Amino acid sequence: MNKDSAIQLSTGNAIPVFGLGTWLLNYDTAATVAYALELGYPMIDTSSDYRTQPGIGAALKMSKTARENLFISTKVEETDDAYARTKFDLRELGLDYADLMLIHRPPLSGAGEHLWEGLIQARTEGLARDIGVSNYPPALIDRLINATGEIPAVNQIEWSPFGHSEKMRRYCQAKKIVIQAYSPPHPRHASGR
Repeated sequence: MNKDSAIQLSTGNAIPVFGLGTWLLNYDTAATVAYALELGYPMIDTSSDYRTQPGIGAALKMSKTARENLFISTKVEETDDAYARTKFDLRELGLDYADLMLIHRPPLSGAGEHLWEGLIQARTEGLARDIGVSNYPPALIDRLINATGEIPAVNQIEWSPFGHSEKMRRYCQAKKIVIQAYSPPHPRHASGR
């Protein structure tokens, strides 16, 4: 990974500034991801919820790109056992570790402290290099931090000219949390990710 095209996380690891998101990439996933890797995409973002992980795993197996030159990010769902899901996701992807594991979205009630503890355990055991959250507002991130003392390395949120928050930017900057942007949904899929 080119240092100039990466951002340093609070942990000292680096995250690429661009990558291939695989939400809605349910047709010919393996070939699409393989081509992206061939073109030099340094990061692949997925989730068990997307149902793209088996195809990504097949593409990674075919790829000539060394594992240390790739950044693979995936997510646990709000109803998962985060530690068990991390192990399952790694099996689906054919990997020993993920570069980044995220909680995909907050549970309906609460911040998901049990999910966060599961990701902390996964990172401690080397199953994830970094951990973070997705779609979390500051108040819920604070609840995770207060429960565990652990600050997320990343908050993956919609961040574009059509959707962004100065309050969130200031909050993440103060906590040294990297904002990882995902694009706004296509109008046909405006109900969200």
